[in-house]
Amino acid sequence: MGKLILLWLVVTMGGCGYDTTIYGMYFPSWVVTPLMGAGAAALSLSFVARTRMAPYVASGIVIFSALTLIYAVVFWSLFFEA
Repeated sequence: MGKLILLWLVVTMGGCGYDTTIYGMYFPSWVVTPLMGAGAAALSLSFVARTRMAPYVASGIVIFSALTLIYAVVFWSLFFEA
């Protein structure tokens, strides 16, 4: 079972070597993408609050975490996927 998990990690994590330059410093792209996702999730939740739909949103921390993950995957696919 351990060899299967190791094989899965090697196959799926092969594309994680992208670097992003921010003000001359190199960051791995996996650091940048969750930050972009958290920013987009914060904008989405502020939109929900402004449109007075907040009482209909169940748990804020669960929704924020899910939106951050969704936006991070979308941003990774759009900007960093080869």
